[in-house]
Amino acid sequence: MSDEEERKTPGSLADLRKEFLRLAQETDVRRFLAYGVPSASELLTSAEEIGNSLTKLNENDKAAFISDQGTVDFDLRQQWDNLGLTDLAVKETIEGPPSPMILAVKRPDYLGDAQWEFRHGKRTIRAKIKDKEWLDQFQERKVDVRPGDALRCEVAQTVKYGYDNELVAEIFTITKVNGVLENEYRQSDFFED
Repeated sequence: MSDEEERKTPGSLADLRKEFLRLAQETDVRRFLAYGVPSASELLTSAEEIGNSLTKLNENDKAAFISDQGTVDFDLRQQWDNLGLTDLAVKETIEGPPSPMILAVKRPDYLGDAQWEFRHGKRTIRAKIKDKEWLDQFQERKVDVRPGDALRCEVAQTVKYGYDNELVAEIFTITKVNGVLENEYRQSDFFED
């Protein structure tokens, strides 16, 4: 998929999933109940993680994919970040209006331009905060938010589906922060210095 023409061809992700299924049939791994064809989302996440790892290397470094079929070197002269792999796999995008949510803070973004990490039920979600007024107050330390606290906010959700109608990506954007809900049971409250 690193070739410029191939990257513009929709359906290559579906072909990769079919190849996994073909290989599974050859190895008879499908007889195990836990086996499943990897989702488009899992494949894209893996590819993006490899790309993100390669961006940390310079042209003088070397990286290779080593398997039973041989070794393939990565071309580190190529730009590996922001390959747009998710966009290649998207057939349909559905955007919902902002709706109220309470998101437990796992990891705030103190730098200001990255995504925050939240817990919503048992799920971990990442979201960018677009409420500039609130974000400015947070960065100026006028608002105290700590891991374990929660944000009462308005969240817009964008859902992307692939050519096989499977979920490819979910994007969460916090459009408005209405308040901070402090965690009443912070660990630091139970331990004295």
